[in-house]
Amino acid sequence: MAMEMWKYILALIIVNSVATERIKDMIYMPLEGVAACFRRHNGTHQFGCSSSRSGSVGVVHLIEVDNDITWIERNATAGPYTVVLPFEMFTRNTLVRLRNTDNINGVLLTKNTSHERPSKYSPEDKCPNRYSGYKKCNDMKPWNPFGSALLMEDWPFPMFYTQNQTALEAIRSCFQTHNAHDLETQYQRSLCAIEMKSFMYAAVNSESCIKRTDFKLNFNPTQFCDPLGDRNIHWPLAPLDENNNTVIMVTARLDASSLFDGISPGAGNVVTGLVTLLATAYYLNHLNATVDSTCQSSLPNCYKNRVSTQIL
Repeated sequence: MAMEMWKYILALIIVNSVATERIKDMIYMPLEGVAACFRRHNGTHQFGCSSSRSGSVGVVHLIEVDNDITWIERNATAGPYTVVLPFEMFTRNTLVRLRNTDNINGVLLTKNTSHERPSKYSPEDKCPNRYSGYKKCNDMKPWNPFGSALLMEDWPFPMFYTQNQTALEAIRSCFQTHNAHDLETQYQRSLCAIEMKSFMYAAVNSESCIKRTDFKLNFNPTQFCDPLGDRNIHWPLAPLDENNNTVIMVTARLDASSLFDGISPGAGNVVTGLVTLLATAYYLNHLNATVDSTCQSSLPNCYKNRVSTQIL
């Protein structure tokens, strides 16, 4: 009798687990191919984005024109919302307006692959390294005139980027079916929503984060943050002389900053500077014979102090 009862209980558990999985698959759909905005720090502040620890859930609302933002500001009834934002409306002004509503739990930035890239876009400041550079920022003639400084803000909601057209069509269909009609009575019915999970453990500033990671009494420390940096590749044309402080550096950047992990459209711009640098190095390499000839005709002891321009 007991054995028969255990069989029924086991069968009931299996049936319930299968049914639960099927219901979950009917309700939830994972979004593939997304990149998350992450959190950064410097010596005094934190920047970027993070979801709540359990994930940030918001009612889907498609934004296509300015009136869609105005509706959230004045008439929204079923928040908090996760807005689906086209790339052409991804501006500082739009994000600040959404933040000021205090009714946003996430931003999904989308790009239609059939549309061209915007002619100008930069999440950096108009004057990168404004507060740590050796030159004062010229606001009248900034180095990066199209900079929006989105990288320098601490946003209170997560942001994701995707150009997965299948996922975008599914989100649009869900919004049109469940959310788009009778906007004034949204709070009275079930709605389509998006959950974003991109919780960042790092907080406050770089020093605080590193101290939490290097806590001496913690035998199994948690990695709360990683250093953000890279390596500079350099090579002198001649052996460096400690007694001579005159150095002319010819440089070119090899990377780009980005708001989203793994998405750096500005990295393609380094090609121009890099090609120019290589052309300069190639030209200096061929100056070796000219320097030798000039040296022999003008200075009798020039071989002792001759500067080599060989590029390796």
